[in-house]
Amino acid sequence: MDMGKKVSKCQVCAKLKDVFDITDEIFEGKYCMAISGDGQEYRRISTLHSSSLIALLCFYSISKDHPLTMDIEGEKVEFYKSRFEQKNSIGKDEAGNEHNSNMDIVLIGQNSAEESVILFLESKFSEYLKHRKYEGISRIYDDVYNELTANRQLQPIDGLNIVQGLDSWSISATPERPQAYCEGIKQMISHYQGIKKGFIGSDKDTFDKIYLGEILFKFGTKVDNNNEDFINYSGYYKDLAKRLNEINNDDQFKLLDESLTYQDVFKDFKLDDSVQKFYGIGKK
Repeated sequence: MDMGKKVSKCQVCAKLKDVFDITDEIFEGKYCMAISGDGQEYRRISTLHSSSLIALLCFYSISKDHPLTMDIEGEKVEFYKSRFEQKNSIGKDEAGNEHNSNMDIVLIGQNSAEESVILFLESKFSEYLKHRKYEGISRIYDDVYNELTANRQLQPIDGLNIVQGLDSWSISATPERPQAYCEGIKQMISHYQGIKKGFIGSDKDTFDKIYLGEILFKFGTKVDNNNEDFINYSGYYKDLAKRLNEINNDDQFKLLDESLTYQDVFKDFKLDDSVQKFYGIGKK
């Protein structure tokens, strides 16, 4: 369903509604949120392998009448509102340019202790199947990268080299563990800084509990041989979450200990029939 570069944003929305037989009036507003990122998102969302597309199609319909229930840290959380592409300020670089973290999915709800909860999620579809080094990470992240690597004889995440160069940072795999989707690790660190510097303490911060995590689509073995890529990347995420939670020291904010999967999160949730059939997830 790649519609090319000349198609308009409205045409993409109409086509998605047609292809997935979506009639809910709320979809158009959520679609507008989902393409509000860097100006190119509406083109990416028109491809069937898009992580933004699966996020939109699965999370758009959450409401008070159609809540999504999840278990977070032993508490049942009922999410009744979803947002997409929320910007959290990371800060300004040496040239005075503003940097932002764009969160794919934001869920708002309440846990069983009647505490207000916000969950920030990074969505991944097939991206983690790629293995590559990530270079040119801005020095605007110096504080968090220095904290991650401080007083460590070994690298903070087993199997990754996190290195500071003259003008930037880089993340790469070690020879002992060569398969690594390093861009995903970089993005989670960026989201962590965005929440710490741009969300906590802002006028948007009205929640008792703040969580950050990621949600992955888990492929079968025909796509991901023995799920090695899923196991590797979710393992890197787990190590990163542990290290960031160690340096965080904030009872209000925490990274989820492990990656979520679309399969688990939506196993008891009623998606649109065509969405359920296309991805093979959701309550039948």
